Amino acid sequence: MFGHHVVPPWRRRFLRPNNYECTEQKLVIFIELKKKLAFFVVLKSYLESAMYSDRCGVVFCALHEACTEDAPRRSSRAFEPGMYTLYSMQRSGNCYKVRLALAQLRIPFHLIEVDILKGENRTPEFREMNSSGRVPLLEVSPGRYLPESNAILWYIARGTPLAPEDQFDRAEALRWMFFEQNSIEPSIGAAYFWLSLVRGGRELKMHAIESWSEAGYHALGVMEEHLETNRFFAADRYTIADIALYAYTHIANKADFDLTGYPAIRTWLRRVCEQPRYVTMDWKLAAMAIAE
Repeated sequence: MFGHHVVPPWRRRFLRPNNYECTEQKLVIFIELKKKLAFFVVLKSYLESAMYSDRCGVVFCALHEACTEDAPRRSSRAFEPGMYTLYSMQRSGNCYKVRLALAQLRIPFHLIEVDILKGENRTPEFREMNSSGRVPLLEVSPGRYLPESNAILWYIARGTPLAPEDQFDRAEALRWMFFEQNSIEPSIGAAYFWLSLVRGGRELKMHAIESWSEAGYHALGVMEEHLETNRFFAADRYTIADIALYAYTHIANKADFDLTGYPAIRTWLRRVCEQPRYVTMDWKLAAMAIAE
């Protein structure tokens, strides 16, 4: 008909306002584009991180999930099955225990620095995750949190050589980890915190230094006696008991403790440093890399 603009059939379907098939097709195209964009974002992120760590399995799991039609729309962290998030303070001995164990077990994790000296552990958001307001804190799965350094050590080390399976060996490891929390942390750990980390802490805690010194040296004497006839603290091998005790003992000099008279402890400290994938307290997680 003269003057009538003929619309090709392939365009008519997209111009009809009530064409539900058209709407559905557009939606499918939109979803496919979003999937492809998400795929390449994840691909770029994971290939960059894989360059620095032994996480090829995680990378391919992520790519598989990104390519799956029914993959849920989740944040990038959700593409990393089994990935822990550790809330930690770099200069804390208790936090160092967990970072050292994770590194030696080659377990990938996200690291979030929490400076307790600035009160970052007292915010409502952090207290919601851990009502005690302490670090370390391990998020083992979305919304599920585990506090207390030695509890975290047992959780992450289960089924590995770092966690004894024999009933007596396990009890012996627990014995020394209780000892660490009852004798080392309240003396050497407290002295380290106030004398080394807190500005003006020596003046504020002058009244406590003598009691810290007495309790700390007594604890070191117990460790020295054990190490005179044992290479490690439990199961006759390196375990999480050694990690727990090492954290504050190796920085005792920063808390006014002199280890000159404790040769067995000094030898044990060197022995711990020689363990595979050992990392120092100053070691920082870079690009999600795990120590090789």
